[in-house]
Amino acid sequence: YENWGYGYGWEVDEINRQQRVYHGGALVGYASHVSLMPNDEFAVVILSNGTFRDEVSDLVKKILFFYY
Repeated sequence: YENWGYGYGWEVDEINRQQRVYHGGALVGYASHVSLMPNDEFAVVILSNGTFRDEVSDLVKKILFFYY
């Protein structure tokens, strides 16, 4: 199970060799995404009034790739 990249509802991957822990989702009228970079104590959180899950996720990735 150690290589699944998922635990306690959080997904785990890397951005430019930096560990990222994240979770996102959407319901009708609401979307959110949280990305944590635990080694740097850095986080990006976006909440949206609208079902824009893919757009929210893409925006978080753009922010993270700007810094990493």
